[in-house]
This record gives sequence, C-alpha cells and structure tokens, in this order.
Amino acid sequence: AKIASLVALLGLTACASFAPAWGQASRSQHAVAKALTPAELRGADDGAAVSSVRVMRVRIHVLPAYAAEIADWPRQVSDLINDASAVLGPALGVRLEIADASVWSARAKHDDLENVLEELTRADSGEGVDWVVGLVGSIPRLEPSFAHLGLGRRPGKHFVMRAMNDAAEHDAIMRELDALDEVERRRLYRARKRHKATTVFLHELAHTLFVIHERDARSLMAPRYSARADGYSA
Repeated sequence: AKIASLVALLGLTACASFAPAWGQASRSQHAVAKALTPAELRGADDGAAVSSVRVMRVRIHVLPAYAAEIADWPRQVSDLINDASAVLGPALGVRLEIADASVWSARAKHDDLENVLEELTRADSGEGVDWVVGLVGSIPRLEPSFAHLGLGRRPGKHFVMRAMNDAAEHDAIMRELDALDEVERRRLYRARKRHKATTVFLHELAHTLFVIHERDARSLMAPRYSARADGYSA
C-alpha cells in the first residue's frame, strides 16, 4: 500500500515492479529510490559537442512568492543557471551569465503565468541581455505539464517559470521511504527538484528560440515533464 501510494502520487510506472517486495524494507526501498532518481542531464551525445562557447546574459526577476519559499534564493538561482549552462555549453555553445537578479513585485497574480509574462515583457524590454526570466511561486499540486510550470514568448527573450517545491512529494518520500536514512531521502528529493527546475528552465528557453514540442519523454522538449528527460534531441 505504501509503495502504491508513492507511485500514484509521483505518476510513476517504473517502480511498480518493486511493490511485492516492499516488506523487505531496506533493500526494496533502496531499489525504489534508485528508480526515482532522475536522469543525468547531458549537453550532447559523445563526439557531438560544439568546439567553442559564447557567453549570453540573463536578467532574473524574482517574484516575492518565489523568494519566500526558496531558501537562499540567490544561491539557488546561481545553481540553476550553472546547471542550465552545463547542458547549453556542449549542446549549443552557450554559457549563461547572470547580469542581475532582484526581487520584482508584479501586479499580476503569480498563479497566472500569461499575465505575469505580459507584465514582465512590459516592465523589462530586455535591453543589454539575451534573456529576461521571471521566477514565480510554486503551485500546491504535483504538476507534470509544462504548460503550468512555465511559459516562454515565441520567439523572443522573455519567459517565466515556477518554483519546483512540492510539499506532497517531499512528504511522501520522507514518509514512505522510511527504511532509508533521512539524508538519503532528502538527497533524493533535492535531486528530483533540481532536475525538474533545470528541465523547465531549458524547456522554456528553447521555446523563446521557436523550438517546438517532441514526443520522446526523454527530450527536454516533451510536452510533459519526466524525470527520465536527459537532454535536447539532435
């Protein structure tokens, strides 16, 4: 029952085969944790990396709701940009650099991404930078659809994305994988959250370049988020 509830919450099928062995607590839960661990995001297939990298600048506008729920948000934003650059460098020859990051109080409600994006576009023309990014508060549900996780102007240089905090997922991992050390459980949740944040960022950035959706769940451009996503397709 415990593993079934975790699988249902996270929308997974990969872990279903572990359900009969759930009583073998530690060994079974380590297997489940391994299946829940997200794929490593890659920049390019072996031998396909570009030979030179150019710097492109990003201006970050952090909405109060994002700043309130993301502890030490300047460091978290810096990590996000570095994680994105680790993919963009080999794939497109781009390294991102933060031009500025500051709290911005939008009038639009944070749950309305379209209006937040419209207001962001009016407030910041993007002069002097290559992208303008608005970071918005999370929504209180597990949400796999990119349509509700972020929104990019196509084509353009503006996009917005949500915080990837998910209290229900965090609580489920901490509660249902109770045979694992607490440090392991926290590491798993952080890995999943970091993978999701980087994937959404790269997905919306690509939309500003007029990249369209793909069917492969492993692609960053799939219409729904998957922890199996590992990079852009060729």
